[in-house]
Amino acid sequence: MSSNAPAGAMPKWGTSLITFFHPTFFGLAADTPYGDYVDAAYRDARGYFDLMLDTARDAGLQGVELAPPPAGWEGALMAYGTPAGVKAALDDRGLVLASSYMESGPVLRRGMEEPLARPEIDEEVARHAHFLEAVGCDLIVMGTPSRLELGPDCYDVVPKALFERLASELNRIAAVAARHGCRVALHTDAYSLCSRDNDIDTLMSLTDPDTVALCLDSGHVTLDGGDPVAILSRHIDRIPVAHWKDADQALDGRTLEGDFLERHAVMMSHFRWVGEGIVDWDRYLDVLGKAGWRGWAHAEFDFAEDPAGVLRAHVDICRARIAALVTS
Repeated sequence: MSSNAPAGAMPKWGTSLITFFHPTFFGLAADTPYGDYVDAAYRDARGYFDLMLDTARDAGLQGVELAPPPAGWEGALMAYGTPAGVKAALDDRGLVLASSYMESGPVLRRGMEEPLARPEIDEEVARHAHFLEAVGCDLIVMGTPSRLELGPDCYDVVPKALFERLASELNRIAAVAARHGCRVALHTDAYSLCSRDNDIDTLMSLTDPDTVALCLDSGHVTLDGGDPVAILSRHIDRIPVAHWKDADQALDGRTLEGDFLERHAVMMSHFRWVGEGIVDWDRYLDVLGKAGWRGWAHAEFDFAEDPAGVLRAHVDICRARIAALVTS
């Protein structure tokens, strides 16, 4: 397969800091509960962030995405004191802050159901965006509510009226972020309101293209039975950042049991490196090449036991596949 990508054209390589969440990476026991892990990281926030950023630099990355606690924007401020301190820590390592995750599924649902809560939600978004503006970042990555939490009937078909309510909430939040030069990029969490082909098309049609973008996670889309190549083809102009991973199969979300961490562990067991699952990466990369896409390609391997090795291998694999297409 040939590609129209110019020789040497490459995405910008980054990672979500959730890749570093395995407790042993920070010298803790492997079975450390998540709450205890968060507490330990916050007690030594500077050491925690220094270790993650040093590893990202040494893996040859160009940028990072802030993650849920303890690796979010508030944790970064605990580590370095001010936005200027955060930027200096990144600059010293030749890194940039590419994007920042906001835990938002419950927040969006609250805004949809409790109009009186919207000023508080807007203030939370504004504080996040204000921090990012000061650090030189313009992307907030947000998930959407889980289909399963909205009721069993929503697992297969989501009413159009529900999408319209969600889009209204997203447009308002994104307008708040835009005042600080930020866009909202919707992450395609499996089993959420933004994970399947038709759902993504609907949300993209109902939201402001100037303020609402898409963070395509190929692994999550595949796990939920979607086609990441088709989504990429239709919406590439609204994808400034993507999470690059594979999945070995589609999995019915209704089979997942237990609390969030237990369900998450099952999902993680089906994610794979690029080329080791069922995503058609030749087609995916060909679409990117023909579009001359230069967005952020984030490796996201939650709780990796050897994040440095995983990240180096991931970038090497992706670069090799792109080079093979460019020269074929």
